[in-house]
Amino acid sequence: MKERTIKIAHDALAASRAPETEVIVSSSNSALTRFAGNTIHQNVAEEDTSVTIRAVDGRRVGVASGNDASKAALKKLAESALDIARAQAEIPDFPGLPGRKSVVEVLAFSKETARLKPTDRAAFAMEIIRPATEAGAGASGTVSNESGVLAVANSRGVSIAARRTEFETTAVIEKAGGAGYGAVLAWDHRHADRSRTGRMALEKCLASVDAEALDAAEYTVVLEPAAVAGLISYMAYMGFGAQSYLEGRSFLSGKLGKKVMHESVSIRDDGLSPEGMPMSFDFEGQPKQRVTLIEKGVAANVVYDSYYGARAGVESTGHALPPGFAGGPLPTNLFMAGGDSSLDEMISTTGRGLLVTRFHYVNIADPANAVLTGLTRDGTFLIENGRVSRPVKNLRFTESMTAAFSAVEALSRERTLVPEMLGGAVVPTVKLSRFRFTGTTEF
Repeated sequence: MKERTIKIAHDALAASRAPETEVIVSSSNSALTRFAGNTIHQNVAEEDTSVTIRAVDGRRVGVASGNDASKAALKKLAESALDIARAQAEIPDFPGLPGRKSVVEVLAFSKETARLKPTDRAAFAMEIIRPATEAGAGASGTVSNESGVLAVANSRGVSIAARRTEFETTAVIEKAGGAGYGAVLAWDHRHADRSRTGRMALEKCLASVDAEALDAAEYTVVLEPAAVAGLISYMAYMGFGAQSYLEGRSFLSGKLGKKVMHESVSIRDDGLSPEGMPMSFDFEGQPKQRVTLIEKGVAANVVYDSYYGARAGVESTGHALPPGFAGGPLPTNLFMAGGDSSLDEMISTTGRGLLVTRFHYVNIADPANAVLTGLTRDGTFLIENGRVSRPVKNLRFTESMTAAFSAVEALSRERTLVPEMLGGAVVPTVKLSRFRFTGTTEF
């Protein structure tokens, strides 16, 4: 698949008449097994090849995409990209396409994960379904595996391709109004603690039956990894990319070198770490760099692609996303440093607070001040006198993330890779001394 994918990229490059051309080819084989009501009800598989051509004519840029890799179709696609470019207004500060750079290879492919069969995924699903059935609860979720190749080539000498695999399992278990959630993500399914997914979801479900209402207020919170990953992923989207930073919309704009969070908070992006979902280059074929975003509470940096790097007078950090993405460069391999505590220790030292499994329906309220709003979901519990006392109904929060993460009391030693909207985030459990809840729910 790798050789075929890079050949398609070069065929498309050869078909282009634009002064500068970039080609991105993504080939994938993906499969998913879905279950609901304790029954596997869907098994689907898809093979696809997508081609995106970015044509550059002076300072005019056009992008066209398709999934027909025949030479005739590639020629037509290249012509479309050039026609689009010539119809665009000039981008005054467009620096041209980036040149070739050395890339460090990373291991991100497992042939065993790529070869998983429907029967394998069904067996993994049954690891979740069987205990739920025995407990009189209902389980729903997915088990998926994917293998693929990303290739990037351009007229300035970039020519690179890499294989990858991904395995993900998610589960929601429900009973009598109680609900629990679990998820696991890995590039090699053998690294994934699948049993923990179903076990955690079932435990949360059974513990959250007969939840009671709780007043909206400020509480001490213990946020489990899924909740933490959701918050820092939205922080990344709001403020860790060069576009929002240079346009003054980021909560880090004008604050690099200044303290914005508690000194225990360190966040980085690292596409080269095997602990996450490794990726050695970005969608411009530029090498991924490890970028420290928050260093001991101090705003340290944001991530760049070639365009925003040129605007800022710095090198690309290897964080370009596909052409046409409106959000600019963003970190997709997030890591948050851990501490020296544990979930049990955080609970035992809390007089009154909340234990939060995860957040749902999170939205950005004020990006310049890092304010998010959303709901707790799938297991929210009251902590009293150092123990989890009872389940509570979900609450709406509205909170500044810089304020919240300035109130860190403890971080767990253990960290977990959690699937998130930008990719994967490796995060600890976090205890915050204050977190503002502004609304209640009936569920």
